[in-house]
Amino acid sequence: MTGLKMRNPKPRKDTEIKILLVDRDQKFLERTKALWESRAEWTTVETTTNPEEALEKIRNANHDAIVAGYVLSGMTGLELLETIRERGGSTPFVVLTGAGSEEIASKALNLEADRYITKDIDPETQFEGIMNAIFDRPIE
Repeated sequence: MTGLKMRNPKPRKDTEIKILLVDRDQKFLERTKALWESRAEWTTVETTTNPEEALEKIRNANHDAIVAGYVLSGMTGLELLETIRERGGSTPFVVLTGAGSEEIASKALNLEADRYITKDIDPETQFEGIMNAIFDRPIE
């Protein structure tokens, strides 16, 4: 399982970014993919509603970030994160949740999530949070 091992110290807008987005809501996946890819033509978003399929995609391709909803089919986003970390994956991971919870946020950080973002914030802010997670700083 691979991903970004070294964080890019200065992201450039011509750097291609590949994000894996996992959520149980297909409409959310479609809207978010369209928005994020239109926001930055150098961004490719791969989507799935199935966490097992997400694990397969992670095995077969490099992603610069994984963004997963907290509530998934068959497991939680935190269980997906835990599985990825147990397998040695270090790709930046962002947990998206419909409702903020200090308990979930605490668990996410203990499992080495890079960010915890609620779905109810502006999609533009979500995108910036994900770019910050990938590069440890805002895009310049």
